[in-house]
Amino acid sequence: MTANAELAGQLRRQADDAIARRRVLLVAAVALAESTTIAGARRVLEDWTGPAAIRDGAIALLDGLTRQEDQ
Repeated sequence: MTANAELAGQLRRQADDAIARRRVLLVAAVALAESTTIAGARRVLEDWTGPAAIRDGAIALLDGLTRQEDQ
């Protein structure tokens, strides 16, 4: 594998990670907009039938917000 091919692969993986992160952020934002509390948003996500990886990431994000709120 050439250095350029290896670099291209690294950039593609970074882009894929960024796209997945954006999806998690958007789903978490929608759940928050549809509820009045972070706990309510979490319940919305627990019932969501979308991709599990995105759901789980959004729940983890909300859990992190809850921890920040508690401090």
